Amino acid sequence: MTIIKPQLPVGFHSNRETREVYLWPTQNPHMPELVEQKLGRKLNNKEEPYDSIQYPTTEEYKKDLQTLLNLPNNQGDPEISYMGINLKNEDLRDVDLSGKNFREANFRGANLKGADLSETDLTGANLSQANATEADFTEAVLAGANLSGANLSEADLSLAMLNYAKLRNANLEEANLTDADLGNATLTTANLSSANLTGTSFEKANLMGANLESVYAERIPTEGSKINFDEKPVDFTRANLNGANFSKASLPNGLFFKAFFKRANLTEADLSGAWVEEANLKKANLDRTNLTGANLTSARLQFAKLHNTDLTEAELVGTNFDSADATGANFSNVQLAPALVNFWKGCKIPNAVVEVNSPLHREMLNGGAEGLVKGETQKADS
Repeated sequence: MTIIKPQLPVGFHSNRETREVYLWPTQNPHMPELVEQKLGRKLNNKEEPYDSIQYPTTEEYKKDLQTLLNLPNNQGDPEISYMGINLKNEDLRDVDLSGKNFREANFRGANLKGADLSETDLTGANLSQANATEADFTEAVLAGANLSGANLSEADLSLAMLNYAKLRNANLEEANLTDADLGNATLTTANLSSANLTGTSFEKANLMGANLESVYAERIPTEGSKINFDEKPVDFTRANLNGANFSKASLPNGLFFKAFFKRANLTEADLSGAWVEEANLKKANLDRTNLTGANLTSARLQFAKLHNTDLTEAELVGTNFDSADATGANFSNVQLAPALVNFWKGCKIPNAVVEVNSPLHREMLNGGAEGLVKGETQKADS
């Protein structure tokens, strides 16, 4: 077996197959005594670089491993590190690993159900295929960690740092991601259904094909402001959301600046007051989506579906609706800018709610919208 020595003064390595635990030599003079006292066993002193313990049964190995994972730090002692430890496929249910250094540790396939990893440093760690349902990752550092295929359903990841983390095919159903940072993370085809995304940052993250059905954000901005940056709304700035499923999501006032939504499903989603400026929504499905008060300046909605979509008081400055289908959509009191006209060529708008003879009505007539005729009512006839 290849042993990789941790870089910090104190460290452990385990081998589940041979039931061995290795204790690295340490600058901490109390460590061997502490280990022997905690385990009730004598260390097998070997030549450098390590001492080791080998167990006759898996049960004894697992019991002592959990004890070693909970060794205390005495005041003035060097930090106890578990950097690079191999815990692949280990059963660590409900174990307290909070506040420890597990940088680059291997938890692949481990059972971490209900484990406490709050404030734990898991930078670059491998948690792929791990079962971490209901685990506590509050304020954990998971920068660059691999959580691909991991089960994180109902896990608490609030205030966690997951920037550049890999979460391909991960299950985050009903997870708490409040104020978590997933900037530049990869979440392709991940399941985030019903997750709490209050204040979560997905800036430049890749969520292509991800399932965000019924996700929600709880914070409400102050009265009179469409976007209150002090409240940290969910942030998908420049994120790749192509093909993602946002159906029935509740993300009012969310930030989607320059996000990519091509072929995304946003049916019945609440994006009221959202900032969708310069976003690419080509061929996206926005049927019955709530976009009241949303900023869609220079957004691209070519070939998008907007059946019965509510765009009341939305900002439509330079927005491209070419070949979109806005049948029954509500365009009441939208905000326009004369210098930046919208694009309506081939846009279908039968039964859309548009104020007759308003600037928008005239713009639609001149821009080639289909299904809109002159009349005296606010509802356009087909």
